[in-house]
Amino acid sequence: MTVKPRLLLIHGLFSGRAVWNGVIQELGDDADCVSIDLPGYGRTRLHRGPYKPSALAEWLDGVVRRTRPTHIAGHSMGGILALAVAGLEPRGVEGVGLIGLPIFATASEGRAHLNQRGKLVTAVLRWHRATHACCVVAKHTHHLWEGPAGRRFPNHPPELIRAVVDHRQKAHGQALEQIVWSGVVDDLSAGVNLPVAALHGEGDRAAPIEPVRNAAQRWNWDLVVERGANHQVLVDRPDFTARWIRERLLTARGDANEETGGMQGVAG
Repeated sequence: MTVKPRLLLIHGLFSGRAVWNGVIQELGDDADCVSIDLPGYGRTRLHRGPYKPSALAEWLDGVVRRTRPTHIAGHSMGGILALAVAGLEPRGVEGVGLIGLPIFATASEGRAHLNQRGKLVTAVLRWHRATHACCVVAKHTHHLWEGPAGRRFPNHPPELIRAVVDHRQKAHGQALEQIVWSGVVDDLSAGVNLPVAALHGEGDRAAPIEPVRNAAQRWNWDLVVERGANHQVLVDRPDFTARWIRERLLTARGDANEETGGMQGVAG
């Protein structure tokens, strides 16, 4: 009897496990999927100490030991954490998947990138101590704005819309400063001895594509760049993302490659 692969799915900043719902549905019986809320998100308790890749990797290693995945995939910040836990050489894990991986060498570089994304995004991310208070209010008044937000983002299920504001202060600010902008991707990648597959939207404004291309060449990742897709490719195009998981992550190719707009006949 063939044993199905098991996927551990890690969400990113201002997100939650519901971000994977569409992908899980599209995968169907092809894989057993385990999606989790990171510490400080949803109902998962916040751990003590700083919100750093090393601390969260230890927490995720405990999840790996309990769930025994064959593959790990992370979206955005979750991709950084997927690399971090893969560096611990978890038993039984055969490959790592990275979707919309943000790579910033320094916090200054990250802040400079923010200036290109508009005043609202800049305010929410840069002045996180003040704006987190808005998240707290929004969490308790979601019934007032959830409907209009759902019409604005029809591909986002209600639980994912709520997850945008359902986090603790540390997960709001420290995650950005100490994980996304920490400049650790190169060091983490050097410690990963597993095949890595990466998927990136060509129109991703949250995570610049060139550093990912450079990292893919440097670390021998199998990279697919999807035309017309953005940072939320797994939400907007769950069917394509599920095919990428089947064809690139679960096969654990382990060779450097980049394709733009299509995989094995899949239209981009």
